[in-house]
Amino acid sequence: LEVFTAIGEPASMRVAEDQLGKRWMNWVRLQHKATGTNVLFVNTHGPLNDCGSTVGNNWAEGVRAKRQSGDVLFMIGYYNCGSGTQAMQILKGLFKDAVDGGIDQILTSARVISGRTRAGQPSDHPLVKGLFALPAQSPSPKPLPALTPSPKPSPAPTPSPQPSPAPAPSPQSAPAPTPG
Repeated sequence: LEVFTAIGEPASMRVAEDQLGKRWMNWVRLQHKATGTNVLFVNTHGPLNDCGSTVGNNWAEGVRAKRQSGDVLFMIGYYNCGSGTQAMQILKGLFKDAVDGGIDQILTSARVISGRTRAGQPSDHPLVKGLFALPAQSPSPKPLPALTPSPKPSPAPTPSPQPSPAPAPSPQSAPAPTPG
């Protein structure tokens, strides 16, 4: 069951580097089929031991640069930065809600209906799960579905001319029978 349609190509930008190499932020723009809502979906794997303003600003600038008017935002990731760090405080300033799993979070501009975390063994990261309400896209119309050729309907048969009905006899008065 396809819930989303891609409305943009996926892309990436480098946001940091640590002892394990370059760290990236990846995104794609999607459209929710049922509501027509456009979504900017972003994912990242944050650097180790770097939760300062530089990485926070890099993430925030990346989101600002890719966001389009009317987009609902989702940014998920192994941020490797806790909620109270400078990087996460900068980033959370762009989002209205979150499912907070500590160093792993789902940030969103949508309404969180429910969310939870649990141990993610064998990973050292928690599993983060959320349920969100997407608003219906208001002013912009939904794109039309792809047209599939369909057979043209046959024209309705032209009725054959029918003879006009004979005029109904007009009532005539008959002479009254005479007794006889």
